[in-house]
Amino acid sequence: MRRPLSGILARLACCTIILAGVGATADDGAADDGAVDLAELARAAKAKYEPITDEKMAAATEALSDAIAAVGAHLDGLAAAESTAWRERIKWDDFNQKLASGELDARTAGLARLAITGEPGAEHSSFSAARKSLSKYISYSSLHGNEKAEEIFQQRMDALAKSLEDYAKEPTTALAIGIGRTVGSLESAGQAEQFVAAVRASMQRPNLFATVSERLASAGIDRSVDEVEDVHENILGTATYGSAHMVGNTSLEFESNDSAAVLKILLTGQATSNNVGYNRGVSIYSTGRTKIDAYQRIEVNSLGLHPDWPYAICAMSTNVTGVGAKSKFVRKIAWKKIGQQKACAEKIGAQRAAGRVSARVGEESDKLVDDANERFSSKFRAPLMQKDEFPPLLKLQTTDDQLLVQMLQANRYELAAVGAPPELKGEHDLAVRLHQSWVGNLAEAFIGGFTLTDEKVVELLKELTGEVPEEFNLEDEDPWSITFSSIQPVRVEFNDQLLNVSIRGRRFTSGDTKINSELEIAATYKLEKTPKGSKLLRQGDVRATYTKGGFENPAKITVKTLMQKKFAALFKEEVASEGLELPGEWSKAGKLNLQQLGCDNQWLTLSWLQPPLSNKTADRSPKENRLATTAE
Repeated sequence: MRRPLSGILARLACCTIILAGVGATADDGAADDGAVDLAELARAAKAKYEPITDEKMAAATEALSDAIAAVGAHLDGLAAAESTAWRERIKWDDFNQKLASGELDARTAGLARLAITGEPGAEHSSFSAARKSLSKYISYSSLHGNEKAEEIFQQRMDALAKSLEDYAKEPTTALAIGIGRTVGSLESAGQAEQFVAAVRASMQRPNLFATVSERLASAGIDRSVDEVEDVHENILGTATYGSAHMVGNTSLEFESNDSAAVLKILLTGQATSNNVGYNRGVSIYSTGRTKIDAYQRIEVNSLGLHPDWPYAICAMSTNVTGVGAKSKFVRKIAWKKIGQQKACAEKIGAQRAAGRVSARVGEESDKLVDDANERFSSKFRAPLMQKDEFPPLLKLQTTDDQLLVQMLQANRYELAAVGAPPELKGEHDLAVRLHQSWVGNLAEAFIGGFTLTDEKVVELLKELTGEVPEEFNLEDEDPWSITFSSIQPVRVEFNDQLLNVSIRGRRFTSGDTKINSELEIAATYKLEKTPKGSKLLRQGDVRATYTKGGFENPAKITVKTLMQKKFAALFKEEVASEGLELPGEWSKAGKLNLQQLGCDNQWLTLSWLQPPLSNKTADRSPKENRLATTAE
């Protein structure tokens, strides 16, 4: 049983960690509470500027001092080498001297804030609290004592009202970015709190929804078990040896739960055995049949996977086929004794079998869940926590037959969805509804400010696609790199069945050439649903444009031409798909058929249906398959 269970749990861990990249509620997000005129609210808030008084500034400084002291206590608890490295990295002594003397300015605080984000270990709670205090301090210090602060605030609210009106007419990504940045700045400075709350309620709603059916999730878990194991037991003084042949089935079930995804791996089957037991010169020949029911219950939430104690119950029945002894008299006594102890022996044997099964399940589950949680933490949770970018909403939920996923990816300087996602139509086993803000916000969290070299691009292409276009041949040209913009380095827009995608870099190198100007590389695709799947047709050429315009010298032209060539190889003229094939064990589900394809009003909607299975279990649910296993 060891081998099948480990494989099953490994696949479950893989599946749930991928899904835990997201979360859910039973509905599609908060209902619209009626139209809110945010532009009018912005104009009303214009007259409500809150001056940063000496008392407020002193309180912010004190809070910063306390937060920095907590960071110091954390650093004191680290190993000497690690502590020293951190202190050097964040210019610890210089920072504290300026803070103590009152010479700490916004620039110094800003540098310190940047220094303690995006590093392994920066997700510690003391660092997170310090970053929040620093952000508030920066905002307050920029306004404190500034005679033009109120005038600047009023101008900003006027501009914000205009942007909100424009966004209501035509909700572009550029407007959303500007509005989000301004609203975040207001929140950091403690200004227009009611207006900020209204914007959050209207324009920062969940921006990713996913649904997975139990039938599809089970495809990578369900399998038959057929194994032979040696038997060695001592029950009521009889040492028994033999072999047991176990056949059965593993399956996955969803358990209805509103606050987490609850998954149950079940093992059902029976073991038959041929045994010989020895007790005081008597040989006892028997066959046995043990019915096995075991399961491991696992809850999944934004923190990872959490297994309960494994559970197993076994029912044993034996049939003694012969007794060997030196005399007929001894055989007679042995038969009588066997009859008297048979029920008790079967009960003891069943209890021991259940203990072994549950212990084995627990051992393998603990290791695999630990591995899955480590991957979830290192690949998703920790990198986002290090930058204070972990989603404010990450919730999973299961019904009896669906796993629902909902996610809000947005920090205080970003907007998300406005309203609920489009409705899903027809049957589906897998569905994703994705707001365009989710892509940009998550890209900013993961690759904002990141430098990508030509070698790393080749490595990623090999990993993701298994092939590298000739345009990325490392031997044909000078090394090059792109440093992504810190704000929304990847932007998409979903509208009228058109997908607009753009990538922005703020620094480029090509050989000895260095360009420090933001360049946008963009392409537009038309999405079509075909009889076999989907097709993306590029509309025109890939575009490369310096966002600030101006004169383009030969170096700028060279870099722009190079980037246009590189990304034209990635943004192909046509991308066709004939269904979705899942990786690993889930490939057994077959190629999923595209059911719904929508790209409009800022949302991308995709759903797929699993094809019917080609065996006798095709029309059964996972629960029905499990219940039918023993009978078959």
